[in-house]
Amino acid sequence: MQTLDDIDRRKASATSSVFLFQDELCELLGCSDRTLARWLQRGKVPMPVTGYPGKKLAWPRASTEAWVKRLALADVAEVENC
Repeated sequence: MQTLDDIDRRKASATSSVFLFQDELCELLGCSDRTLARWLQRGKVPMPVTGYPGKKLAWPRASTEAWVKRLALADVAEVENC
């Protein structure tokens, strides 16, 4: 029989696979929480989803990871054009 802890763990795992949270995005971008906040204010980072439980900042994982890849490709192209 499943316990409530098992169910909560499964829900958390499913949620984290759909969303990218602030600490994960900071790690991907190699920046601090404060830097991410500044970039958000300046419109340099996609806006997080609103109304996420626990008032955590969360971004849709697939589209945000695609955005990070596009940033990396743009950086490579810029270096190659120098």
